[in-house]
Amino acid sequence: MQEPYLILPFNFRRRGDHVLITNDIGEYHFLSNYDFKKFVNMQLERSCELFLDLESKFFVCKEFNEALLGHYSTRYRTKKRFLFESTSLHMMVVTHRCNQKCLYCHASAASDDSSVEIDMGPEVVEGIIDAIFESPSSYVKIEFQGGEPLLNFDAVKHAVRYAEEVVPNGRDVGFVICTNLTMLSDEQIEFINEHDIEISTSLDGPEALHNSCRLTKCGYGTYQSVVDGVNRLRHGGVDRVAALLTIHKGNVHRLKDVVDEYVARGFKSIFLRSMNPYGYAYENKNELSYSVETFLDAYIDAIRYIIEINRGGVDFAEEYASILLSRILTPFSCGFVDLQSPAGAAICGMVYETNGDVFVSDEARMLCRMTGERNFFLGNVLEDSRQEWFVSEKLYDILKDSVIESLPGCAWCAYSPYCGTDPVRNFFELGRRISIKPKDHQCQKNKAVFDFLMELLRSDDSFVVDLCWAWACRRPLGDVVVE
Repeated sequence: MQEPYLILPFNFRRRGDHVLITNDIGEYHFLSNYDFKKFVNMQLERSCELFLDLESKFFVCKEFNEALLGHYSTRYRTKKRFLFESTSLHMMVVTHRCNQKCLYCHASAASDDSSVEIDMGPEVVEGIIDAIFESPSSYVKIEFQGGEPLLNFDAVKHAVRYAEEVVPNGRDVGFVICTNLTMLSDEQIEFINEHDIEISTSLDGPEALHNSCRLTKCGYGTYQSVVDGVNRLRHGGVDRVAALLTIHKGNVHRLKDVVDEYVARGFKSIFLRSMNPYGYAYENKNELSYSVETFLDAYIDAIRYIIEINRGGVDFAEEYASILLSRILTPFSCGFVDLQSPAGAAICGMVYETNGDVFVSDEARMLCRMTGERNFFLGNVLEDSRQEWFVSEKLYDILKDSVIESLPGCAWCAYSPYCGTDPVRNFFELGRRISIKPKDHQCQKNKAVFDFLMELLRSDDSFVVDLCWAWACRRPLGDVVVE
């Protein structure tokens, strides 16, 4: 007589000749259609290899007991550890001024005669730093944004020095400047190097592609300035220089050329991100936008190309795939705020405006700049405390509406252990914090990317599988065997 067993909670997704099953602690397994039927009909032999595999991944058990519950709970707490670590990423908008007018500028950079508060002053800088260190997070990253932050470098210097002066014992603090590099001076390079500041810049591909959108206010391209700036930083001893790509209609069909440019410029990775719908990107959407299907075709084609580059011996990763693979293959949560449940809004990252206003995310402050919408505004560093922000009904409602384990369409999705939702983007695109799945383009994109990555993990090509693990664990290519 066949011995009974218990089936533990799981979600599934049918994919042709197989079924993917996942559970809340992030384990996954591929089953043939035949084995899936046996699994759900309680027809597996408890001694067979498949049953033992499923048991080790908490899909089945011989009996439910306290020990099993304890192991499962520990794994679940590890996945949700970010909830207990508090806010680690703090973005300071030190100026709204910019010397460029990029066609897709998400931040809606202001002109010098704008009526908004243009530059962040020292009082606000100190108020923000004091609020930042009220967070119990053991590691804090402060990211300087704009506009172009180099145009208010005095605020950047004051923030860095003040933060290093008041950082509590036992806490670590790091700094990032998001800059277009066109205003970079030798004095700034010296300060950046002295304080071990990371640099994040923008590079949209080879010269013609980059210059098609990233222009000065006079209409000149900025490609050469970016390349020169990267080289000057590296020669000046700054080795942590990263670049971000914005994919628009002009470069979406030429991502292989973009990847080649990144490799040629000495970057070790690229983030193939679709264009955000805020600011000038929204105003110029007819000129810049593309369909989800167009992005996915281009993205998957680019990943295949990057895999072949690695097979040829070049150590190069795609950051979004690396983040998703880390969510799938490791027991830990990642620091990417767009893939948290509840959303990383405020609990993982916060944004501080030039006047000290506090928003739950960068998208929230972009939305406010565009429309005046303050649904995601929490307070002001000169007027209220961090504790008041975090006990507010507003933040509670935002987070409640982003727990995907309880949202229609998400709760039963096989990819829910690895995914998240952005209540700000949902509100902007759909008029509500909870998305409507048939109309949710982010959901369509993520689901398709997860499908593709799962196919890579099912591959018979051991190099591809090993590369996926290397990307997930941030290991160098040297650890992957090239056959």
